[in-house]
Amino acid sequence: MRLTIRQRLFLLTAAALTPALVAFGITEYQLRQERTADIHAQALRQARLASSEMRRIVDSLADLLRATATAHHAGLFTSAECRAFVDIVANQGEQVASIAFFDPDTGEKECDGPGDGIAGVDALAREALAKKDVAIGRYRRSDATAPALLPVAVPHTIGTDGRRVIAVAHIRLDWLGKELQARALAPGDALTIADRDGVIVARVPLAERFVGTRIPPPYVDLVAADASGSLEVRSQDGTLRVIGYLPATMTNGLYVSAGVSTERAFAAINRATATSAAAMLAGAALAFGIAWLVGQRVIQRPIDRLLTVSGAWRTGDLGARTGMGGDHGEFETLAAALDGMMAALQQRDIERQQASEQRTLLARELSHRAKNTLALVQAIASQTFAGAAPEQSARFAERLVALAGSFDLLVASNWTGAGLHETIEAAVRPHRSGDGVRFSFGGPDAALPAQSVVGLSLALHELATNAAKYGALRLPAGRVAIRWTLHDGPPPRIVLNWVESGGPPVAPPSRKGFGSKLMRRILPSNLNPVVEIDYAPDGVRATIAFDLSEAGHAA
Repeated sequence: MRLTIRQRLFLLTAAALTPALVAFGITEYQLRQERTADIHAQALRQARLASSEMRRIVDSLADLLRATATAHHAGLFTSAECRAFVDIVANQGEQVASIAFFDPDTGEKECDGPGDGIAGVDALAREALAKKDVAIGRYRRSDATAPALLPVAVPHTIGTDGRRVIAVAHIRLDWLGKELQARALAPGDALTIADRDGVIVARVPLAERFVGTRIPPPYVDLVAADASGSLEVRSQDGTLRVIGYLPATMTNGLYVSAGVSTERAFAAINRATATSAAAMLAGAALAFGIAWLVGQRVIQRPIDRLLTVSGAWRTGDLGARTGMGGDHGEFETLAAALDGMMAALQQRDIERQQASEQRTLLARELSHRAKNTLALVQAIASQTFAGAAPEQSARFAERLVALAGSFDLLVASNWTGAGLHETIEAAVRPHRSGDGVRFSFGGPDAALPAQSVVGLSLALHELATNAAKYGALRLPAGRVAIRWTLHDGPPPRIVLNWVESGGPPVAPPSRKGFGSKLMRRILPSNLNPVVEIDYAPDGVRATIAFDLSEAGHAA
C-alpha cells in the first residue's frame, strides 16, 4: 500500500502517542483494581460495623432484661410492680412490643407485659439456655396489621442458688429500621439484615419494600456460609454494588450485609478518567493537527513544487525551476540542488545542441565536398574513358551515384549509421518502376553501423544493375523479392536473400567481372561478410550475410 507523506506523519504521531496511551491504560487498570479491592474491604468493614451495632442493640436490651429480672428476684419489685414496669417499657417505648419472664423449669410466667410474650419461643429459649447466651429468633408477624417482630431470648441466673430465668422480648422491626437509618449511609449504599432463614428483618433503604421478603435464591446460601466475604452483585433494586457479608453463624443468628454502590465508589475515578481521557484526546488532536500542518506546509508543499517542476521537465520545459532557497530546510536544499543541476544540464544540452549543429554543418559540408569530389572523379573518368566503350563509363558513373546515395543516408544520421530498410530502399530506388510492384521487401528493421551502410548499398546496386541489364528487371514481368532475417547473437547477424523471377533464362557468366568482385569485397571484413550468388535458370539468387556488431534490433 502506498502511503502519502501526511499519512506517514500521522503514523509516526500515532506511534509516538502509543506509549502514553499504553501507560494511561495500565495506570487506569491498576487504579481500578486497587479501588475495587478498597471497595470490597470497605463493604466488609461496613458489614462488621452494622453487626456490631446490632450486637449493641441486643446487648442493651439483654442488660435491661437481666436488671429487671434481678430486681424482681431481690424483692425490689412485687409481681404487680414488675408487670407495671414491663407494661411501661412495652407501651411507651418503641424498641420492643412485649417482654416476659418465665421459669424454664416449670414454664410459669413470673412477670410479663401485654401480648403473648412467650408464645412460640420454646425452641428459642432452649437454644439460649444451651448456649448460655442471647439467642435471636426468626422474623414474626401475626397478621398484615400487626407489627413485624424479631424475638430475642436472654438466659439469666439469679442468686447463689443458681435459679434460672428466661427473658423474652420482641424487638419491633420498624424501630430497628429507624435505628439503622440513622447511620446515614452514603448515596447508593445499602444495608440488609436477615434472620437465619434468609428473611429480611431490616433494610436500608426501601425497608417497606424488602422487610419480610427472602434474600434472592442466588445469594441465600451466603446466610449459612462458613466465613465472611465480599462479592459484586446486582441488587434487587437494580443497583450494582459490592457487598460485604457476615453469615448468621458468625453473628448470633443474624445475616448482615453492607452494599457499596460501585457507581458512587468509582465516581471520582471516572471523573478523573474522563478528564485525563479528554486531555489525552485534546493532546492527540493537537499532535495530529501539528502533524497535518507540518506535513502540509513544511513537507507537502515543497514536494508538490518539486513534482510540478519535474513534470515540466518531462514535458520539455527545461527552464522550469522550483525557486526555493537552500537555507530553510532539507527539502529546500534538495530543491536548490536540483535547480542547480538542471541549470547545468540545460547549459550542457545547449552546448551539445550547438556542437551537434556544428557537426551537422560540418557533415553537410563534408558531404557537399565529397559529392564535388565524386563529380570531379566522374569528369576525370569521362575524359579518361573517352576512347573506351560508353557502357563502361556509364557503369562507373552509376557506381559513383550509388556511393553518393549511401553518403546521404549517413549524413542524415550524423554518420552514426542507417536503418536496414531505408538502406535497401535507397539502393534499389533508381530501378523501381512507377507502380513500385517490381520489388517486394520483407523482414525486421535493424540499425546498420556506418561501416556496413556503404558496402550493402554498393552490393545491392550491383545486383540491381545486373538484373536490369541481364536479369529479371530486363523484362516488364520481371520481379525481385528481397527478404532478410535477423539472427540473435552474439553478435546479431543479418541474412539477406535476393531472389529474381519472371526474367529471361539465366546462364552463369564465363568469367567474374569487377561487379562480382566488388560485392564480395565491399563489406568490412570485421563484420564476417558472406556473399553467395546462384545463377539459377529461372532467376538469380543471392545471399548476403554479415554481423551487426555495432547495432541492435530496432523493432
